[in-house]
Amino acid sequence: MMQLHHNQNSNATAFCCHVSQLHMLNSQVIIAPLTTEDVFCVRQLLVDGLTERWGRYEAHYNPDIETLPQCYQNSIFLVAKNSGQVVGTGVLRPIGSDRGEICRMSVAASHRRLGIGSLILSHLLDVAHEMGMREVCLETSSCWQSAVQFYLRQGFRLTHVGGGNSYFSYILRTG
Repeated sequence: MMQLHHNQNSNATAFCCHVSQLHMLNSQVIIAPLTTEDVFCVRQLLVDGLTERWGRYEAHYNPDIETLPQCYQNSIFLVAKNSGQVVGTGVLRPIGSDRGEICRMSVAASHRRLGIGSLILSHLLDVAHEMGMREVCLETSSCWQSAVQFYLRQGFRLTHVGGGNSYFSYILRTG
């Protein structure tokens, strides 16, 4: 069972999600907008994930991480916290009046396969729908099969492959 609570006292959208799953370590995961206090931990989470995947982190390939949060000022940057610890991230960037792009989806290795990535993605898609977007796209490295399979399970459609990347699209329901 999932309950969503919109924070009416803030200009930013905040959600509190209570997830009942047998394999969750803690029954409360909070999804909220990135705050100044989160930036260091979010940056570390992203660097750790990329280092785990590629064996090293190269800052020159990731200028957006190096300039957090400035590079995502016009985006929805969500952070998942479990017991106050940053355990996941995801960004929705508007790219035109009715399209968005999902990027920087990441979940801490210790919290993977618990539904946190799905929860973040679900919130980003809900926000995209609320913003009037009709389509959300994303890309990931084709050799990152766990990510490719994750997006396919979430209902994204593979549109094409090129340059070592897989490109996906998700059409949002209108109305």
